Amino acid sequence: MLKRIVLAGLAALAMAVATPARAALYDFTYTQTSGAANDNYTGTLDVSGGTVTSITGTSTLFGSIVALLPAGACCAPPNNDNLFSATAPFLTIGGIAFSTSSGQNVNLWYASGNNYYNAATGLGVYFSGGAFTATAVPEPATLGLFGMGLIGLAALRRARRRTA
Repeated sequence: MLKRIVLAGLAALAMAVATPARAALYDFTYTQTSGAANDNYTGTLDVSGGTVTSITGTSTLFGSIVALLPAGACCAPPNNDNLFSATAPFLTIGGIAFSTSSGQNVNLWYASGNNYYNAATGLGVYFSGGAFTATAVPEPATLGLFGMGLIGLAALRRARRRTA
């Protein structure tokens, strides 16, 4: 009986310390597959309500990603809308725009056939084909609850072994 009370207390504690759902994080990559420049991107998107609210990462040509640009600010029509979907094709025709440490503004967006293109200003506008992928980053609270569940299962198994 005491063990059940302890397990119930641990479950309640885990729920109390779990933070409410916040914006989702996604790790992303853009790998260029065509075009003259050889530019690839890796980073993390912070998404809330289907809109990218911040971005971090690096570019092989332009250095670090330093800031998300406001919707409509970049680069060539169609201008960015900073919208994101958790499932492919992930981006819209407007895309996600950001600035880099080398002063370039870049827009990654969806075109037909699951191709993604980037446009950088400052060197003029250029387009290249590539592949964009994104994977959700698990929230620490979710991992904590999962861990507490595993501990509870282990404790129950141990208790059953003792009584058998």
